[in-house]
Parts: sequence; C-alpha cells; structure tokens
Amino acid sequence: ATAEVLLSTLRVIESSRLASLFDVGWERRLAFDSDSRVFLDSPAEVFLPILNLLRECKLAKDLAGFDGAWIPPPLPDLSSPALQQAFLRTLRFFKLDGPFLPEETFGTHGQRSTRE
Repeated sequence: ATAEVLLSTLRVIESSRLASLFDVGWERRLAFDSDSRVFLDSPAEVFLPILNLLRECKLAKDLAGFDGAWIPPPLPDLSSPALQQAFLRTLRFFKLDGPFLPEETFGTHGQRSTRE
C-alpha cells in the first residue's frame, strides 16, 4: 500500500524516532522503492492508522495555536487485539507513544504495564 503524507505530519511529534528519520538528510538515510517512494517496512493496517493519528495531532496542534497546550487525539480502536498490539508496538518503536501513553510501557510481549 502507498500513502501520501507531508513531511511536517511525519515530524509533528518532534521528539519521536519517526521525526528524526525524516530530519535533515533523510533522503540519504531511508530506503526507496522502485518508484522512488520512501519504503517503510510496516504493514499498512498498522502504519496507516499511525499516519491518521499524526494528521489528527497536527490538526490539534494547529488549533491550539502557539501556546503549545494541545490535547492529543484518542488512539484508534483497531479491529482485533493482535492488530491493536501491533499498532501499539509500532507506536512505541517510532517513539510516538509519549503524548498518548505517558503512564504506560509495554512488556516483552507487547502487553501494557504501569511504569515504575
């Protein structure tokens, strides 16, 4: 599957791994497919909801203005527990979980547990 997304959307959570992947010089660091599109090795059913979540974050930040007091949108409720866990693991991998799950972390099997 392919998706079109603005760089500013990918960078909306500034402290994330995803934002740093698309920082200055990203064109030399990332893999591209045969059509010169960036290739990210993630299932569409997991990554497309992340892109939609980032779009919602960008909208929330834009609506909040310059004071920085934005409210993160709710996480999507995906169709199966396995897909939901894959989504949460991918969110954590890209370090996008901070605004959404500040009090939680994930164990070795992707299960939620309270941070100590």
